[in-house]
Amino acid sequence: VLVHEINPKHTSQECSCCGYISPTNRDKEKFLCESCGWVADADIDAAVVIRQRGLFELGIKIPLPVVHGKVTLKEPVVRQELSVGLPTEPENPRIGWKQLSLFEWRGDG
Repeated sequence: VLVHEINPKHTSQECSCCGYISPTNRDKEKFLCESCGWVADADIDAAVVIRQRGLFELGIKIPLPVVHGKVTLKEPVVRQELSVGLPTEPENPRIGWKQLSLFEWRGDG
């Protein structure tokens, strides 16, 4: 088993897609690169950066397709209500003034 130590400095702030480093790229669990727009889970992105650094330092080249995730901000979508409410909604059975839950009501049936 090959073990190679990697300097962890800035791995959680470095974009695994473009290499840009900024402390504001990471917001808790979310990673959003200010430079290229890459979006990822922050821990996964840091793990990919560590992997990339290790492969580079060891001179290992693995041709992998690069998938770019980019955030495009759009105006909020306005959704219309598709269902129409009933004039009177069904309720749980009432006995006297007390409304029973599904688990309290016992029918004769």
